[in-house]
Amino acid sequence: FTSLLELLNFMTFKHVGYMLFKCTSISYSQSITDASLQIFEYKWFMLKVLRIFLSMTNVYIFQRWTMYLSHTIAV
Repeated sequence: FTSLLELLNFMTFKHVGYMLFKCTSISYSQSITDASLQIFEYKWFMLKVLRIFLSMTNVYIFQRWTMYLSHTIAV
């Protein structure tokens, strides 16, 4: 995958296929509506998880960098 967004879209479409396959007992339009709602929720959840991960990584790097700077200044 060339970008993070592509990966997210791939995961979403994989999820869609699963949802459409699972909802065959109800009417087709209803299953499509349910699937699209679930896609939206799933994508939103994935973006939140991604945001948390990126912020944690950012904090970690920032802490390391400040430790490095304080060490070099002290020496």
